Amino acid sequence: MAPRSRPVPPVAETGDEASPYRGLAVYGPEDAEVFFGRQELTRSLVARVREAFGSGRPLIVTGPSGAGKSSVLRAGLIPALRHQMAEELSCVVLAPGADPSAELARRLTPGGRRLLLVVDQFEEVFTACADERARRRFVAELAALSRSAAVVACVRADFFGHCASYPELLEAMQRPAIVGPMTVTQLRAAIEGPAARAGLSLEPGLTDLLLEDVGAGGVEHSGGVLPLLSHALLATWQRRTDRTLTMAAYRASGGIARALATSAEETLRHLGADVAPIARDLLVRLVHLDEQTDDTRKRVALADLAPAGVPRRVLDEFVRTRLLTVNEDEAEIAHEALIRAWPRLRNWIETNRVDLLVRQRLAEDAETWQRQGRDPAYLYADSRLAAAQAVAQKAQKAQGAQGAQGARPGAEAGGEGGWGGGLTATEREFLDAALRRRRRRTWVVRQVIAALTVLLLAAVTAGVLALRQTGEVTRQRDQAVATQIAGSANGAADASLGAQLSLVAYRIADTPEARGALLGTLAHPIGARLIGHRGPVEWVSYRPDGRMIATASSDATARLWDVSDLSRARAVSELKGHAASLVRAVFSPDGRVLATASVDRTARLWDVSDPARPRALATLKGHTNKVSSVAFSPKGGVLATVSYDGTTRLWNIADPARPAQIARLRQKDVLNDVAFSPDGRLLATASGDGSTTIWDVLDPARPGDPTVLSAPDDGGTWSVTFDPGGLRLATASTTGALYLWDVTAAKRVGTAPGRGFFVYDVTFSPDGKLLAAAATDATVTLWDVSNPAEPRRTTTLTGFANTVTAAAFSPDGRTLATSSADSMARLWNVSDPARVSYRAGLGEHTGPVNALSISPDGRVLATASGDRTVKLWDVSDPGLARSLSTLSGHTDIVETVRFSADGRRLVSGSADRTAKLWDVSRPAAPTLLATIKKHVNVVESGAFSPDGRTVVTTSRDGRTYLWDLADPRAPKLLSSPGEADNWLNASMFSPDGRMLAIGSGTGAIRLWDVSRPAAPRLLANYSAHTNSVLALTYSRDGRTLASAGSDGTARLWDLTRPERPAQVAVLLGHTGAVGSVAFTADGRRLATGARDGTIRIWNLADQARPATWAVLAGPNWVNGVAFTPDGNVLASASGSGTAQLWSMDVEQARQRVCEVSGMAITRSEWSQYVPGLPYSPPCQAG
Repeated sequence: MAPRSRPVPPVAETGDEASPYRGLAVYGPEDAEVFFGRQELTRSLVARVREAFGSGRPLIVTGPSGAGKSSVLRAGLIPALRHQMAEELSCVVLAPGADPSAELARRLTPGGRRLLLVVDQFEEVFTACADERARRRFVAELAALSRSAAVVACVRADFFGHCASYPELLEAMQRPAIVGPMTVTQLRAAIEGPAARAGLSLEPGLTDLLLEDVGAGGVEHSGGVLPLLSHALLATWQRRTDRTLTMAAYRASGGIARALATSAEETLRHLGADVAPIARDLLVRLVHLDEQTDDTRKRVALADLAPAGVPRRVLDEFVRTRLLTVNEDEAEIAHEALIRAWPRLRNWIETNRVDLLVRQRLAEDAETWQRQGRDPAYLYADSRLAAAQAVAQKAQKAQGAQGAQGARPGAEAGGEGGWGGGLTATEREFLDAALRRRRRRTWVVRQVIAALTVLLLAAVTAGVLALRQTGEVTRQRDQAVATQIAGSANGAADASLGAQLSLVAYRIADTPEARGALLGTLAHPIGARLIGHRGPVEWVSYRPDGRMIATASSDATARLWDVSDLSRARAVSELKGHAASLVRAVFSPDGRVLATASVDRTARLWDVSDPARPRALATLKGHTNKVSSVAFSPKGGVLATVSYDGTTRLWNIADPARPAQIARLRQKDVLNDVAFSPDGRLLATASGDGSTTIWDVLDPARPGDPTVLSAPDDGGTWSVTFDPGGLRLATASTTGALYLWDVTAAKRVGTAPGRGFFVYDVTFSPDGKLLAAAATDATVTLWDVSNPAEPRRTTTLTGFANTVTAAAFSPDGRTLATSSADSMARLWNVSDPARVSYRAGLGEHTGPVNALSISPDGRVLATASGDRTVKLWDVSDPGLARSLSTLSGHTDIVETVRFSADGRRLVSGSADRTAKLWDVSRPAAPTLLATIKKHVNVVESGAFSPDGRTVVTTSRDGRTYLWDLADPRAPKLLSSPGEADNWLNASMFSPDGRMLAIGSGTGAIRLWDVSRPAAPRLLANYSAHTNSVLALTYSRDGRTLASAGSDGTARLWDLTRPERPAQVAVLLGHTGAVGSVAFTADGRRLATGARDGTIRIWNLADQARPATWAVLAGPNWVNGVAFTPDGNVLASASGSGTAQLWSMDVEQARQRVCEVSGMAITRSEWSQYVPGLPYSPPCQAG
């Protein structure tokens, strides 16, 4: 029997202050009575703060976003200190903002009491304050203040390292107070304590369910989940029954994973679809984009929101639902968790990231110009002015459209104007001043030319000069435009659009950015898009012969598409008649009839025997709510419909023009999907209560007793499908999990865990070996289910601009059709599911990929990860990389990995303070040789000498050790060159093995003569970078050393005379720490990878003047780069948990774009991304 759904009370007003849970809001001193679970940490902080009074050094409190740092300081520390010190204590809490010194002066008032200053959100010093001098002044003021008061700086963990740039904070960094994840006991107190204090009760089992969802039940969990827990508790309280918080209310809220997104979506719906673009503009203005760390919230003055066209009622509604806060005259997002947990907001940001970054930089630069007395030296010129102008014009156009016509429904997907609202007065004045200066310069040039025309010779000379200048101006303009379009290409959520934009950029000007964007198209799958619908596409299905597909859309239409030639797919016809959104469009077994299902409570049958002239046959009425799905019996003659009214109806359609209902089956919850078994004997329905019901419909007029399959989670079942053999069933849960069932035994036989995102549709390939899952995270995941007990993720298709709503395999299994809420359908080549892109992505790690190394023969890649493992990959075919083995044994993050010169051994180093030596002569069966345990801190690097007889290890303990590998199973310490130093991040032997380079956290490089490894001799010790040296590599001839540093540069050093290294060049361009560097074997190119998420490829034809050849945009920090021996493939390691192979073949990329991207860029897309140039799509066909 299917589980019953309990009734859930309506949502209470969130403005009710009686709630003991604060949602995303920070707990303040007034909330101390309901602040539970942090008593031990509070006592520790009280002791640390009492020590800090007058000590001369601030106390740094750090922890990940969402760990509860601000709450423990405000609701824990401050009330506890006030209780102990009573009238002696004066507390000031501030956030730095754009001008931290001014904020400090404003908040401090003279007084005789002892002062506790809490600087909350200290990361704003780095995100909101753009002036480095102002930052240093503020830090100096805090240091001075700490000599007479207690100063507490609360900083997010991902910004903790930024503090090292300020000497006044270095001592405090040695002993920070860390706010880590809460234990199970503490979480239980945080859940139950506030309820008890407020006189509320929790339904038995609710706490355990919450703890299980948090992931605290005996397994490691992240502190970042606390705001999600707090919001889920608030949402559950809003749906409480009398004085009891129930499990039904919790589930209705969306649970830990989805409560926040659910609340945000409900707020948006309450405002109305016409306000969505305004809400988008408001929210993205409140996000600070960061290319080196996660995006953060930022405070914006209410006065600056007015020019953006944000009505106060929109702001007030988000404040009412506690998603935004307003303090004094500023607004901000209540917590960064909203940025991470609300898919729609993430999509708004990522879809318009390039424009948003330009817009953000404009705001910062305009403020700097204002503070510097409007000095013209700070004004934009050339490409930066062009980029800012383009964004300003979009803003003006979008704002004008909204003002004249009102916001368009559906515009929130990220079209024009999705960049964050209008300009402030200062920003407009800044741009106006830059334009005036450019006009003045142009006027001066013209005046000079006019004066020279008095003399004929001068006139001719001036004419030639002007012609050259015109050519140069045109070239510079083209380069600026191409660079801007390349940025849009890299930031486009729609991979097909991004690919075409990259080709447009490359044709306009062959800039490094355009070349990199074009090469990037080879690194990810691209689906051929089908454009035509005017709303989200809800469904896609193939005609049985595979030559036609049908799509259903919320624009109330279905469309038929000819896909017989995949490179020239085209729309054939449009089916109109439904009064509301369509959710299904399915072909009959003979392909002559199409059934559609709609929100208008009806299903319809259409004669599509002539696809160009579809004809309505009949309307199926009777359901009292949305018809959610429809399915034909494979035997023909019977149609099933299911509805949100909880009923399944079976129809006799022997004559499709006169359908007759023959059976009605009732269930207790909404029904989301229906499917027949291949033999037509069984019918499965998917229910919102998480159950799947199987009916025997051998006699459709008298269905047999049902069998109910209950999913093990608390999600609803959204999709159901039979495998081609009819023996297995797959169901998709709103939790993201996929379940495989044995139909005969009615039991679950396998689970694919998914990634926690709502799965809309699941479908088998024709051979039953693959399962495709379409999800709300804008991906389709392909699972190998050959062994149903152990489903294996094969690949993930990305490149959608919104939720993927459905997927369907072609009858031959070679193509996958998908539909998406971005208003498009797409066709993907999945003839080889492991090869969906020209160059492979390697995504099996569950933590960041911190380092990589390619074997000398180029056939094997090793990756080291935060998941404590090293993986070996076969990359002999770079388009079809496959996992060979996993090296386990480290007990903490693996930081480094390196092959020996013969490729038979591997060294890995870890945060567990060990290095390990591995025999990888058989990559599919590696064995551990030895574990080196000498270091007392993280092992940052390891490298073999070219002859393989010695290995070097360096560590954060400041030590370098050389080890004798005569017996690789028992390495012997040979020497420890030099005294203990700062962190030693990098080590590298020269190609002849006679020299060793070591890179230090002090910015120094030390060169050692190790021709006698037992007695190293120092050759040189020189300052190479202004901050840590993070990576080193030699050119093949050993004459050049390349270094990379956290100062954002790479540098080339001439080692012809190693006792006197000479700097050859400084490679500028990265905006974050450069953590990796690699030469090609011939030394003609160099790759640098940085925490700004980019890889730069440098042309070293003239080493004294390196030129950027290409800029590749990655998804996250780039932690490692390495070329294959032929230099044609580059491998990169990413903080997002993947390694990626990149092709260096620009011509291949240029040819491939139009082969795979489908319909050409539209005129409206062209006007948005390529303004000012005549429409000239790069791919005319399709």
